[in-house]
Amino acid sequence: MELALPFGSRKITFDAPWPPEQLAIARRPPLPEPCDWTDAAGRALSSPIGARSLAETPLEGKSAVIIINADPGRMPIADILPIVIDCLEQGGVRKTEISIIAGGGDGPASGTGIERLIGADLAGEHTATQHDPFSADHQFCGFSALGTPIFVSNIALEADFRVAVGCVRPHASLGYTGGDDAILPGVCAFETITRHAALGFAGTSSCGHLEDNPSRLDVENVGATVGLDHILNFVVTLDGEPVAAFAGHPVKAHRAAVNLGDKGVWGGELGGPADIAIASPGSDRPGDAPFDPAVIDFVACGVKLGGSIVLLASPGMLPKPEGKEEAALAELTVGELARRHEKRDWRGKPIEIAARLRAIRNAYFARKPVFVRSIILAGSDLPVGALEHLGVEQTETLQEAVDIVADRHGPDAQVALVPDASTTLCLPELH
Repeated sequence: MELALPFGSRKITFDAPWPPEQLAIARRPPLPEPCDWTDAAGRALSSPIGARSLAETPLEGKSAVIIINADPGRMPIADILPIVIDCLEQGGVRKTEISIIAGGGDGPASGTGIERLIGADLAGEHTATQHDPFSADHQFCGFSALGTPIFVSNIALEADFRVAVGCVRPHASLGYTGGDDAILPGVCAFETITRHAALGFAGTSSCGHLEDNPSRLDVENVGATVGLDHILNFVVTLDGEPVAAFAGHPVKAHRAAVNLGDKGVWGGELGGPADIAIASPGSDRPGDAPFDPAVIDFVACGVKLGGSIVLLASPGMLPKPEGKEEAALAELTVGELARRHEKRDWRGKPIEIAARLRAIRNAYFARKPVFVRSIILAGSDLPVGALEHLGVEQTETLQEAVDIVADRHGPDAQVALVPDASTTLCLPELH
């Protein structure tokens, strides 16, 4: 049976040796029209999932903290916060008892002052600050179910009620952003973030995974331990445009947001895990590099561990790492990266140590998609040394690659066809 995949302005054809009933096409839905941030926030807060609305929650005499992302992207946080604050006041919290903290994990300070982030008026009316993961202002709360030591900002802990505002989209280790990630990594200490981040090395700590994802399970266990009470999460496109919002219970509302994103924004359902995926970045995505690891991440979500991915690729070299440290890390094997991360070089200031560990993880995440599955790049011309280092194969034509995986997995293989892998999260089933 002859099939074709788009690749830039061309259609690349190949003969598929499998019957139609063993083929599934991962097609994401047409992108919905963007919604208005504030209108969506108001609707979500008035109809929460799995919890009372903030306005109906008995909060008289209590204090509250709103946790936001220190790098909200396009989110007009200064316009959204007054809506959340108004709901808290309706529930009985006095305005003077509402604080705001911008959580940002263990990255360097963004340079964006809290006033610039939320506006001078809100910053003047409330106790507002940016979280510092390297300060001593954290309290030990025990260990998560996966053994992560939990050190959380005193500002977040001392409040009687905790609300988080964030976005939901696919994420390389958490499966999806949003929900309890406002607590971890949002307002946790460097030591907690570092221990948790090691879970990202697991094969299922990746895009599209939830219940089988150690990173996501750890985040939600820490959120439950600390006590995140309510969330307002916006479902956004891969370009950051809002399409809907959900509020309520941190897990139940988050799952509703993920489900809408899967069905209406980025998901391509396969009906079950595939043994093989044959994919193209899409008609408008091929670039100068042989492949983008994020594209393979999206495809890999629908492929069994140990399965094979064939990706239409462009000739050309991989992007060169920026800086000597990144170049040195790029030369290490996956095992060497893992060992270096676990050694935890404690020399230097905490912020310097965090930067080194973050660079190690980034180097691993760039390699991870081609480590946990077999990858064949059809059309690339990488030198032998680069192929061996990455652990990938390459063929001149797509047909050669298809013949290899057909022989490898046999005539009963379940096969996914992915025509727009750059924008399609391949899912065995929708969440």
